[in-house]
Amino acid sequence: MEISQMIRVSNIIAEEMYINKFLPEIGVARIESKVSTGKDRDITDDHLIAYRMSKEEIMFNWLYKFCYQNIF
Repeated sequence: MEISQMIRVSNIIAEEMYINKFLPEIGVARIESKVSTGKDRDITDDHLIAYRMSKEEIMFNWLYKFCYQNIF
């Protein structure tokens, strides 16, 4: 891919998953533990989705599907 295409893809990812969704003040420490024990009142659904989508195996599959659908 060209550099400009990579920048465009990165911007799309940021807009779709992180901007105004992931809250840095909440962070990522023990999110899954908080959710499973019901101590997640300060964690929004958007924050949880952004956190889970950021995991390497999820991000890889999402990018593969995104690129495959838009290129081929």
